[in-house]
Amino acid sequence: MHALSGGIGWWRAEYRLTEAPMGKIAASVKWVLVMLGFLLVLWLPLVVCMDYPEAKEEKGHADALWVDRTERLRLARYHGTQALKITDEVVYIWRDSKWVSVLKRKLPDRLVPGTGSSA
Repeated sequence: MHALSGGIGWWRAEYRLTEAPMGKIAASVKWVLVMLGFLLVLWLPLVVCMDYPEAKEEKGHADALWVDRTERLRLARYHGTQALKITDEVVYIWRDSKWVSVLKRKLPDRLVPGTGSSA
């Protein structure tokens, strides 16, 4: 049978030869993308749960609070809240869509400007 007289022509044979490698490439790309997605799904929770140095600094700061644990518990129970915002000077609770001051830090006279004796 002649190549141009019906049957399978030479252009179809070439198409079939080039189709197989493209299919393999497409399958390889699909496999790589699926594996990357799988690794991303596994990697994201690890990144979220990691203990960064910045977080360690904040944890260290939480240990040196000027309000001790029993006072924090007492304030939370008294005001009926589970969250307190503690800054260097004031303790706040969340009421009516705003932070309300509930306790102010009392500094020793030697640390308050304009009071105490000068050394």
